[in-house]
Amino acid sequence: MKYIVPQGMFYYDKEFIFTIYGIIKIGAILLHSEGDME
Repeated sequence: MKYIVPQGMFYYDKEFIFTIYGIIKIGAILLHSEGDME
């Protein structure tokens, strides 16, 4: 299943989008947890 991204009309695989989203999500969690540590 493919998704069309309006910017430049690139085609991305569903798995690719979730992989990128996952990396960003994990990165945000790691940064947030580091900020909470004293």
